Amino acid sequence: MKRSTSSIVWTVLLVIVLLLIGGVVAGEFIARNAVTNQVKQQFYAQQPAIAGGEQAPEPTVELSNTPLLWSLVTKELPHLAITTPETLAITYPDGEDGLPQIAGLPASQVTIDDLDLHNMNDPVAGHITVTTAVPDSMLLAQAKQEMEAQYRQAGDGLAGKLLRKVVRVTDVDGNPQTETLDIVFTDGAATLGLRPVVAQGQLTFVADKARLLGFDIPAQITDALTETMAQQAAGFSVDGLRFQAVDVTDDAMQLTLEGSNIPLRSINAEL
Repeated sequence: MKRSTSSIVWTVLLVIVLLLIGGVVAGEFIARNAVTNQVKQQFYAQQPAIAGGEQAPEPTVELSNTPLLWSLVTKELPHLAITTPETLAITYPDGEDGLPQIAGLPASQVTIDDLDLHNMNDPVAGHITVTTAVPDSMLLAQAKQEMEAQYRQAGDGLAGKLLRKVVRVTDVDGNPQTETLDIVFTDGAATLGLRPVVAQGQLTFVADKARLLGFDIPAQITDALTETMAQQAAGFSVDGLRFQAVDVTDDAMQLTLEGSNIPLRSINAEL
């Protein structure tokens, strides 16, 4: 009789333990699923539909191996990685020689370590690393937009018409050998190399001299293109993030940014 009673007690305790473990596992699954869905909802809320009206591909979310429920107790999430898909769409409504329109962003990878959750309304990232690759097609569209501004500034007189006809940006090629973004004018009549340089957390561009049909390309054009590239690249940064590295590949400019002790709310406000 005692053995039977003891057996029943242990059976009941085992069932209780299993239920508790099952509840914790279920709670962990629900918590991770909720965080993942929240990240995806915020991504879709910030991104317009891609070309054709379709929804952008889903971002991927990777959480640390530490149980999320335990992170809610300790108020610290050791690791969070988010990969956002490309939503970039570049169109030329008036044809290839017309003004391009740019919507969306290139793909990016965001890694957050030591996320402080003591203030759930404004968590603070101990460290953030962001990497992205700006494709040549986007750089070309940006360069064409800047040249359009230069055409308008030159006016409709003879100088403006000559500038529009002769000084046209027709391509942008990444050149990893020279570590430059080569801006091609008038189907190869001239090439202007822009070398991206990271110094003290800032990204700047150094322009090589270029000649077109035997003449130097006007300084205001090279200066404007250099400034445009720097401003557009700065758009990938937010308050607290600093450029750490830039690499030129055959078809893109790869950027790496990092920051420490950054409130996520400030990042969301910038984005």
